[in-house]
Amino acid sequence: MRAALFLSLALLARAASPGEKDPGSPTSSPNDAAANGNGNGAGNAQGAGVGGASTAAVTATGPAGANATAAADAPCKFCTVPEGYTAESIPAPLHIEDQFSPRWRKAHKKAAAYLQGWSVDDKVGLVTGAGWMIGQCVGNILPNPSKNFSGLCLEDSPLGVRFADYVSAFPAAINVAATFDKDLMYERGKAMGDEFRGKGVHVALGPMTNMGRVAAGGRNWEGFGADPYLSGWGTYQTVLGLQDAQVQATVKHYIGNEQEHARTTSSSNIDDRTMREIYSHPFLRAVQADVASVMCSYNLVNGSWGCQNEKTLNGILKTDFGFAGYVMSDWDATHSGVHAVNSGLDMDMPGDIGFSGGAKRYWGANLVEAVKNGSVPADRLDDMAQRVLASWFLVGQDKDYPETNFDAWHVGGPNNSHVDVQEDHYK
Repeated sequence: MRAALFLSLALLARAASPGEKDPGSPTSSPNDAAANGNGNGAGNAQGAGVGGASTAAVTATGPAGANATAAADAPCKFCTVPEGYTAESIPAPLHIEDQFSPRWRKAHKKAAAYLQGWSVDDKVGLVTGAGWMIGQCVGNILPNPSKNFSGLCLEDSPLGVRFADYVSAFPAAINVAATFDKDLMYERGKAMGDEFRGKGVHVALGPMTNMGRVAAGGRNWEGFGADPYLSGWGTYQTVLGLQDAQVQATVKHYIGNEQEHARTTSSSNIDDRTMREIYSHPFLRAVQADVASVMCSYNLVNGSWGCQNEKTLNGILKTDFGFAGYVMSDWDATHSGVHAVNSGLDMDMPGDIGFSGGAKRYWGANLVEAVKNGSVPADRLDDMAQRVLASWFLVGQDKDYPETNFDAWHVGGPNNSHVDVQEDHYK
């Protein structure tokens, strides 16, 4: 690793989590306009794909079951959708493994074989998070000893392992992009991956590759900047580096999560051409790098929540891009059970409603019942579970993977082994 890149290294990595709100993020002007010249009102994230449910403006509290973090009792001031920003309904693509690359086909074949004999409850447990602060990591899929499955640890951040000691805080992606050095982008990703693996993290919640549509956005520094070509290369190389270390990468936030202000109530409205040429391009590059996971975003896209948007998830990502991994929600960005599942969401994180510690859920037992009563096709649940396990097999986490050796919630607690994974990454 080159010394010129690694400025401001610290021993503790503490970057913004998927669910962390930036108090310093700006309020957009009512005159802000979308990338194609069409405004959609004050505070808009302004940078997304198509996928609205209707041409009507979203008002009041939005859809039933609104995110608890979104102040559901307040009027929706930021989610007006211009006429014409809509999209067709697209079903989840099923039984399409033959369209995947040979590497992904092999992983899916292993996953399908591994899932033989799993019950509906077993499969639902594989796609429903344990609940907020249940487990050692920011997100957790509980182990299933009867199936010889050890569970999954999901942990921030795009800059290194968060909430852990003896780890490195790596330079921000915006600084990495400024080097225009593809090799350096890969080396940073690989070094971060080595540290995630050393701590027993299965799923790294990065890289972030939004476009910084709002120049003063509070988390723009996590991404590679506003040039989709440069951002695409930064994303591609980072995913390769992370996954060469046997860590599942999660590209985020899909899509149009371009500011922190009103991020859970704003609608990012944009036409299809701009969506594909600018905002989705870095995500396409992540798919081309065989990214394991895509995190859907808090905001609405053309009036439809990012984590239950059929056009962006089933259409653009899974059908057009051929994404073979799984879609996870940002933390508490799930807004429904049946609708979210059928719209393309594969994993609910952290697995409960309103960070309730598992007390209230859209999925879990509700998803089991939905499959049994036919609201969710059994094939769709199989697809979800297979996508999760295929990603696990893809990077080789089924054999000799380190156990999680830290506790994100209790750094000084008994579950933290204080393993030093920094090596010479400061160089």
